[in-house]
Amino acid sequence: CEGAGNPLAYPHKHCTGPYVVDGYLFGDAGVTSAYATQVCQLDEQVGIDYYGNDASSHSSIASAEACSSLCAADGVGYFTYGVAWQKCWCKTQIQTLKHVAGLTSGNACQAPTPSPTPSPTASPTPSPAPTPIPSPTPT
Repeated sequence: CEGAGNPLAYPHKHCTGPYVVDGYLFGDAGVTSAYATQVCQLDEQVGIDYYGNDASSHSSIASAEACSSLCAADGVGYFTYGVAWQKCWCKTQIQTLKHVAGLTSGNACQAPTPSPTPSPTASPTPSPAPTPIPSPTPT
């Protein structure tokens, strides 16, 4: 546990925070939000197959980066991507490395989602000019 929670840990050893778990910063006991403390760095090995330990495979994947993000979203730690086949294999662990041309392997790393571009706001429609009220004429 880090920080100055009061108490910092309950008797059952639950950390009240702030504390870091898997790169996320959690607040004190009453805080229900988590914040990323680091950006995941994709570490690719071109020409390497993380052989075996397939959790799943996916077709029509455009890039190694997309494969890495897909595997991370599935909660799997590693990937191998075949560029010629546009195929992605999500891997549970690295056990055997093989040199294979056309394959790229690495850690599963979900890229940060870019903020959406705000929609342009319409220009306000000008109000019509007020119609003058004629002055009363004396009779």
